[in-house]
Amino acid sequence: RRCLRPRPARRAGKMEGYQLHSVRAASVNVFSVLTTLAVFFSLVYVALFKWRRRRLEKLASQLPGPPALPVIGNGLEFLGDPEEVMAKIVALCSRYESPFRIWIGPILLIVVSRPDDLQIVLNSSKTLEKDPLYRFFRNTVGTGLFSAPVEKWKRNRRAITPAFNSRLLEQFVPVFNQQNRVLVSKLSEKVGRGQFNVWDYISPATLDIICQTALGVDVKAQDDPESDFALALPRASELDYMRIQILAPP
Repeated sequence: RRCLRPRPARRAGKMEGYQLHSVRAASVNVFSVLTTLAVFFSLVYVALFKWRRRRLEKLASQLPGPPALPVIGNGLEFLGDPEEVMAKIVALCSRYESPFRIWIGPILLIVVSRPDDLQIVLNSSKTLEKDPLYRFFRNTVGTGLFSAPVEKWKRNRRAITPAFNSRLLEQFVPVFNQQNRVLVSKLSEKVGRGQFNVWDYISPATLDIICQTALGVDVKAQDDPESDFALALPRASELDYMRIQILAPP
């Protein structure tokens, strides 16, 4: 007897294998094309981005500052908790003459630490607009004088200016004296006991003064550092700082 071989089935298997190989090859080709296009458009975008910012980068290069890495700039130098970041900023202020530049990704920051330079910046009408990072504080302090956009800030400033006259401020002197006496008493307990964080004492004193003068409420933050309000404010500041680190644009 002759053995019948399934030639049609074998041919069908070869055709299926050839088709599968063709599909894979086509997929690889499509992926290569898409990758090439993505790289090309990325390079074009970077080139246009650099071209539009050429004047900014040229002026920034004339200022002193730490060496910046491509893309991330000096971002790695500011990783850490708020105390570590502040210590690094203080070290940079000691190392470089004011003003100096820092790159956080594509964002240029000009650091001013000399009083004469600060006076020029603070008295200029061209520096009223808040940095976009201030939006992260609006959940904590709203859109008051601290974080309001410049147009709203101008309206609020005009409305509140009459409240800051000398006669009205003189009425707050007893409050200043009362809270400062409490502060001095707290600080005197630390004399001769080594280093300590003065912020833990200045912050509650400031909170007491602001709440008692502006709101008419004595929260007694210095007498009760564990009160809900006294603990909530620094915690809110820490959360705002975390949001800036995580959500701020590179």
